[in-house]
Amino acid sequence: MRSTPRLVAWATSRPRRALALVALLTAAAVPGLARLELATDGRALVPASAPEVAHDHSIRGLFDVRDPLVVVLRLPDGVSPADVFEPSILAVVDELTTELVALPEIGPEHAQSLATEAGLEPLPGTFRFRTLLDPLPTTNDAASALRRDLEAIRLYDGVLVSFDRRSAAVVVGVPALDRGAVDRWRLLRRVRTVVEAVQARAEEPARSALDVSIVGAPAAEARLGRQVLHDLGLTPWRGANELGEPSLGVGMVPLALVVMLVILRLAFGRLATALLPLATVGLCLAMVFGLMGWLGVPVYLTSTVLPVILTAVGVADEVHVLHCLRRLRRLSLGGSDAPNSLDSVALVRTTLAEMTPPVVKTSLTTGLAFLSFGLSPLPPVRVFGLFAALGILLCLGLSLVFVPACLVLRSIDTWVPAGAAHRPPRQWWQALGETIDRRRRPLLAAMLGLVAAAGLAAHQVEVQDSWIDAFPPSSDFARAMHRFDDDFLGAHQLLVSVTYDAPSIDLEIRGRAVGDSALRLLLTESPALEKALGKEALADAAILQDAWVELKSPRMERRWSSWIESVHRDGDDLVLTLPRRTGSPRFWLRTRDDDRLALRLDVRPLHSPGVLNRLKTFEDQLRRQTGVGGVLGPATYLETTAFMLHPERPGSRRLPERADQARTLWSHFGRVRGAERLAQTIGTERFERALVTVFLERSNYRDTARVIAAVEDSATTLEGGGHRPRLGLAGDVALSQVLIDGVVDSQLRSLGISLLGILIAASWLGGSWRWGVACVAAPAWSVSMVFALMGVSGLPLGVATSMFAAMGLGVGVDFAIHLLEQLQTVPRRGLGDALRTVGPALSIDALTVGTGFSVLVLSDVPANARLGLLLCLAVLACLIATLTLVPSLWALLHHPRRRPTNSS
Repeated sequence: MRSTPRLVAWATSRPRRALALVALLTAAAVPGLARLELATDGRALVPASAPEVAHDHSIRGLFDVRDPLVVVLRLPDGVSPADVFEPSILAVVDELTTELVALPEIGPEHAQSLATEAGLEPLPGTFRFRTLLDPLPTTNDAASALRRDLEAIRLYDGVLVSFDRRSAAVVVGVPALDRGAVDRWRLLRRVRTVVEAVQARAEEPARSALDVSIVGAPAAEARLGRQVLHDLGLTPWRGANELGEPSLGVGMVPLALVVMLVILRLAFGRLATALLPLATVGLCLAMVFGLMGWLGVPVYLTSTVLPVILTAVGVADEVHVLHCLRRLRRLSLGGSDAPNSLDSVALVRTTLAEMTPPVVKTSLTTGLAFLSFGLSPLPPVRVFGLFAALGILLCLGLSLVFVPACLVLRSIDTWVPAGAAHRPPRQWWQALGETIDRRRRPLLAAMLGLVAAAGLAAHQVEVQDSWIDAFPPSSDFARAMHRFDDDFLGAHQLLVSVTYDAPSIDLEIRGRAVGDSALRLLLTESPALEKALGKEALADAAILQDAWVELKSPRMERRWSSWIESVHRDGDDLVLTLPRRTGSPRFWLRTRDDDRLALRLDVRPLHSPGVLNRLKTFEDQLRRQTGVGGVLGPATYLETTAFMLHPERPGSRRLPERADQARTLWSHFGRVRGAERLAQTIGTERFERALVTVFLERSNYRDTARVIAAVEDSATTLEGGGHRPRLGLAGDVALSQVLIDGVVDSQLRSLGISLLGILIAASWLGGSWRWGVACVAAPAWSVSMVFALMGVSGLPLGVATSMFAAMGLGVGVDFAIHLLEQLQTVPRRGLGDALRTVGPALSIDALTVGTGFSVLVLSDVPANARLGLLLCLAVLACLIATLTLVPSLWALLHHPRRRPTNSS
C-alpha cells in the first residue's frame, strides 16, 4: 500500500487551514484581473526583433504612415438619392472629417476625405488648390460640378468615393498599439460615438438614408479581441456582443462548464461531487489570469484559449480522483478483496495515495508539453506555453490540497452516494479488455498502417488564415468588409518601399575639366568618386545620369547648377554631358584652367525620368495581379498632379521627360496635395525613397503570399540606369503574414519538442523507456489522425487551428498514463482487469473533456469553432488509441510473450 503524500496528509489533517491558504492566494490574485490588457494588434503578436517588424517600423517612421481606419457612409440599394453627391450627405462628410481630425490620436495630417483633398480649383494668386468641399456644395449644380471634378481627377475613385458613387469614405490613420499608448478598442468606440453624433445632427435625407460602418484592419483587430473574449464568456453577459451584433448570448467557457457539470452530475450522482472539479478549475483560472495582470502580461489571442485548456486538464485530474474514491469506498463497504472499513479521512488519504503518482505524472508531462512553447521566439506563443504550464501545476497543487481538504470537511456520503458506492463496475470493460488483448497484434498492425496513410494525407494540409475569417460571414462587420472590398480598392494595404542608393559626392576639380556643355573628370584624380560609387557602378557611371551637379568657384564667388543629360567613359575620363539650355558653366564661372572648383554630384533617383517610368511599369504590373484592387504610388501621383495643373490640356496626364521637369512637378505635388502627402510618398528630401500602396481585396494568407511573390518578381523592372533598388514591406497584411507564419511554424516546431519532452519525462517518471514510448504513442497517433482528416477535408491550418495539436497532446497523454499505471500496479494484471478499474474514469474523462470542447463548435468565431471540432476529434482518437494501441504496444515492448488475463 502506498504512503500518503505529506501535502495530502497536511491538507486532510488541517483542512480549514488548507482552504484558508487557497482562499488567501486567490484573494491576492483576483485584483490582478482588473489590470489585464488585451493585445490583438498585429505588431503585438510578433517579436520586435523580427526583420519584418523592423522594416515595418522603419517604413512607417520614414513615411509617417499609419493603419487606415475607414468610416464608410453608404446609401443602401433602392434608397434615394442616387449617389452621395447630395448636399446633405456632403455636409455629413465635411462635419465628420472635422470632428475626427479633432481627436488627439488622429490630427489633420492623418485624415483623408473629400473635405481634405485637393480639387481642380486653385486658390487665387497661389499654386495651392481648394479642397473638393471648399466651398461646401449646397446646390445640385455645385454637387454635379464636384462629381465631374472627381471623374476627371480619378485619383480618389475607390479610395474616397466608391466606384458606384453610392458610398463615401473618411479615412483616418490609427497610431500603432504600443504599450501604454493608444488603446485601439477605446479609439474605435470613440470614433463610433463621433459618427453617431454627427449622423444624429444631419439633415434629411442624410440622417435616415445613410448606412454607416467602420472598417479596416485596426477595426478588425480591435473587434476581434473583444469578439473572442465575449465568445469565450470572459466579458459581461449580453444577448448581443459588444459590437451590437446577435450572438449566442452565453460564452463558450460558461456553457462548457454547464455541460461538464451535467455530465459529472450524471456520472457521480452528487451535485457537490460535480461542482468540486469545476471549483478547482475556477480557482486555477483566477490565479493564472490574476498573476498575468499583476505581472503586466497582456492577453494575446493565443492565450485566450487558456481557460479551455486548464478546464480540460483540471477536470481530468479530479475525474480520476473522484472515481478512485468511489471505487475504494465500495471496497471498504465489503466488496471483494475489501480492506477494513475506513473513515472519511483514511479513505481520502488512501485515494490520494493511489492517485497522486498518476496525477503528478500526467501534470508534469502535460506541463512539459506546453512548456516547450516557452522556447518560441514569438511573445504570444511563449506566454501561452508558460502560463499553460503554470496553470497545470496550480491544478496539481489544488488537487493535492484543495480537493482533499474539501473531501474531509463533509461526510463521505456528500461526495459518494451509498447506491453508487455499492454499484459494481461494468463487466463489459473486462470483456473489452480481453478482446483487445487477444487481438493486440492485428490491432497494432492496423494502427501503424493508419499512421502511414495519415502521413500521406497530412501533406495536403495547407496554411490559410485571415483577420476577416475570425468573424462569422453573416456578421454585420464581415458583410461591411466584403462590401467595402467590392465598392472600393480594398480594405487591406500592403506598403512597398522602394529605396535607391543616392550618394552625394563632393570633389575638387581643375578649371580645365569644365567645358561649355560637359564636365570631364579624370578618374585617377578623383578617388572620392570611386569610393562613393564603387568600382562596379563606376564602370559606366549610369547612376549619375539625371543627377544634379553644382559647381562653386571660390575666386568668383559664384555657383552654377544643372542636371546631367548623359554619362560616358572616355578612357580614364568620365564625361558628364550637360543640357545646353542651362547655359555654359565655363562662361558663367569664368573658369581658368588652373582654378580649383568645388563640385557636388547629387543623385536624386526620383528626379530621373527613367526611374519614374520604371516605377510606373512596376505599379501597372501589380495592378494586374489577382486579388489586387488597386495601386497608388509616385508615378500615379505625379501623373495626376501634372493633369491637375493643366486639366484643360490634352495629354497632360503624363510623367515628366526631363529631370528638371520632375523636380518642378514634385514641388507642385507638395503644393497641390500638401507637404504631408509629399512626405508620405517620398519619405525624405533626398528623393531616394518611394512608397507604393497596394490595396488588397479579401486579403488572406495564400492570396497575400502570391501578391508578395509578385512584388518580389516585379522588382527586376525597377532596375536600370545604374539603379538597383531595395524593397521593403510593411502594412497590416505584411505583419499578418509574419504572424500567421510565425505562430503556425512555432506551434508545429513545438509539437516535436513536446513529443520529445513527454517521451523523456514519461520514461523518467515511469522508470523505463518502454513506459515513455507507450505514453507518447496514443497522443501522437491521435494528432496524426486529425492532421490526416484536415488534409482530406481541406481544413487549413491557421493561428487558432494550429493549437489543437499541443492541446491534444496535453490532454491525450493523461489517458495513457492512467491506463499504464493500472497495468503496472500488479505485474500479472491483464488488460481486462485494468480496464475494469480505470475504464469508467477514462470514459468519463473523455466524455467530459470532449463535450466541453464540442461546445466551441457553436462559437460565433469560426476559428474557435474549427478548433473545437479538431479538439473533439483529437480526444476521441486519443481514447481509441489508448484502449487499443497503448496496451498492444506495452505488451509487445514489456512482455514479448502472451500474458494470461484474470477473469475475476
